Amino acid sequence: PRALPAGPTDLQERLPMAAATLRSALGPAVVVVSVIEIHRVDSMAFLFLAAVVSVCDAGDYLIGAGYDQRLAGPLAGLVAGIALTAAMSVIDPPPLEGNQVWTFGLLLTVLALAGPFVGTWMLPTARAAAPALRRIDSWLLAAPVFLVGLWIVT
Repeated sequence: PRALPAGPTDLQERLPMAAATLRSALGPAVVVVSVIEIHRVDSMAFLFLAAVVSVCDAGDYLIGAGYDQRLAGPLAGLVAGIALTAAMSVIDPPPLEGNQVWTFGLLLTVLALAGPFVGTWMLPTARAAAPALRRIDSWLLAAPVFLVGLWIVT
């Protein structure tokens, strides 16, 4: 038997699922490409990105999970990101130098904390089960913006 062509009703039913699939796949793909390219620019830049995003995510999760206050986690992530940026400003990880470390460190901190909101937006519903996306949601904004910033600086 031959398959009938999809009519307007079929397309209306399938289009939201296709859009959700594309939204969910595009973000992680951009993150992976960005991280690989950042490592190609300089391995210390990659370590800087990984450290800032990781401490922000850890502070947000560890403190945020134990408090009823919604701002406790993000504030802890913000403080952790600022503390790590202060430590990295002493090292001046190449190719960044001077005030660039502070600029990128603070920008990465804010973007890492905003990433989970973007991850939630990418899903069909806010409570959708997406454990893999939830593990990298802090990277969704930080990695691509950091890559563009490195391209501008270098």
